[in-house]
Amino acid sequence: MSQVFTPELVSEFVSKLAAPPDVKIMTRDQFFTWWMPSEWKPVHATRGVTEGSKFFNATYKQQILNHLQELAIDFGTNHISDVCVSGSIESDYIATTFGDILMEDPAYDAMFAVHNPEDDFESTLGPLSIEEKQNRVLEHKMKKILGFFFSQKGECHDDSDIICVNLICVKKDPELPIQPIKGSLLFGAAMYCIKNNHNSKKTVYLELANSYTNPAGLNLYSSFGFVPNLNLYAGDCFSNLKHLPMSVNLKGVKNDQIIGVVNGVKYASKTKYVRDFLAMTNKDEQKSEAINLKKEDMLILGKRVLNFNARRTRRKGSSNESKNPYRQIDIEELKTLFQINDRDLRERSSGRSSEQSSVRGRERSRSKGGKRNKTQRRSHK
Repeated sequence: MSQVFTPELVSEFVSKLAAPPDVKIMTRDQFFTWWMPSEWKPVHATRGVTEGSKFFNATYKQQILNHLQELAIDFGTNHISDVCVSGSIESDYIATTFGDILMEDPAYDAMFAVHNPEDDFESTLGPLSIEEKQNRVLEHKMKKILGFFFSQKGECHDDSDIICVNLICVKKDPELPIQPIKGSLLFGAAMYCIKNNHNSKKTVYLELANSYTNPAGLNLYSSFGFVPNLNLYAGDCFSNLKHLPMSVNLKGVKNDQIIGVVNGVKYASKTKYVRDFLAMTNKDEQKSEAINLKKEDMLILGKRVLNFNARRTRRKGSSNESKNPYRQIDIEELKTLFQINDRDLRERSSGRSSEQSSVRGRERSRSKGGKRNKTQRRSHK
């Protein structure tokens, strides 16, 4: 499977903005070619050395894997920024994802931001054993990695070709005399590649870590055109109720907007209630509103689940659980986590305008009668 992030598109993206000095955005293959020790270079680096190679040694290969895992854990425990999509990220999750990318799982793609990768540190080392030299070089390279972006196709099983943002991390405090990069640099590079790669679908999904209590992430993703999409809680997509699913169709986002966001231009959310929320200047009020918005999301979702279950019980042969789009949603967990009772779910929500409801994904009408039009009824089938 061809990769979405190509050197040509990354170079085209970088040429249009003022990238930080000495920072290079590498594709997956470029990164692993650079990362592997020089003894491995005559062979296809991303596949490791072959058994017949003069320099092959299983011990050395395991050391490389150990260093990659150490890098992943280092990011996972010390350098997670506010734009990390997966929220409360555990180091073993990052290490596992890194492993999938290392083993060239075709569902995954990746980009890395590296500080001055062309320096010749290896030539400054004195006479060392191969093992000692590899360790010193890999430790040096680890410090040069300022961030990474991982994507995955097929995380949402309703369409195996749709790209989901899997993970984006940047170092807050690089161990180098250089300013940390912003998450928007790697995120913008990814969106630019997806939009301009003719072999890629233009719809992208992600989960906003910790939902509205992460206004920095909400602001970043909204700037690139993402909007909340509660439909993604269904259909074997995103099931963590603490996070907020978002989506974008990059056909409606211009290249100038992607480049502009990376260069610091402000773009407001397409969704009014998100714009109003992000415009709040009183942080305490914003925190309170974040809780309210999340609770209303869960009321909407809970009502969908209950309405679907009620309709299903009235239909013959509707007991097949595999066809239930909400089978991942535990309604009791939902009520417990967000302090929602049965009465809340029975009452009609009066929170948002029809404009806000439509953007959020064919939600129930807020009209007095609570009736849905034909399009809205079809959306539940």
